[in-house]
Amino acid sequence: MATAKPRGRGEDLKQHISSEQLQELSPEQWVELKRWWKPQQFDVFVFGNCGTSVVTAGVDMNGILWGTGGGFKLEDCLPLLSIGQCIELLNAKKKQNEHLEIHAPIGLISLWIVWYANGEFPEKYENAEFIDALFEALKSVL
Repeated sequence: MATAKPRGRGEDLKQHISSEQLQELSPEQWVELKRWWKPQQFDVFVFGNCGTSVVTAGVDMNGILWGTGGGFKLEDCLPLLSIGQCIELLNAKKKQNEHLEIHAPIGLISLWIVWYANGEFPEKYENAEFIDALFEALKSVL
C-alpha cells in the first residue's frame, strides 16, 4: 500500500489553497471568509469564475481590489489562503478554552497533523500537504 510522502523536506511545499478547495465551502462559509479577509499586497485571490490574481495595490474607496490584470469588485473575490493566513484564521476563530496544535511529519509518520479543539473534543486533520490539513480544520470553524 502506497503512502503519501510528506511535503516540505526539501520539496516544494504547496503554499495556498486551490480554487477547487474554495468550492468545498458553503455560501455561508464564503461570507465568513470574506468578512475575515482584509486584502494585503501580494495576497493571491480568485475573482468570479474567471481566474486568479495577486493583490498589487489593495482596495480603493469604491471597493475595487487592484490586482494583476486590473481592478475587481471586492465582493466578487475570494482569497486563496496561504499557510500563514490559515493559521491566523484558525487562531482568530479559537475560543478561550480551545487550542491549535500542529505536528510536522517525522520519522515514519508521513502526514502533517493538525489538532484543533473546536469544542470539548479535539479533531484531528491530516494530509501530506500542510496547507490541505490546515484547510480541513478551517472548514470546521468557518
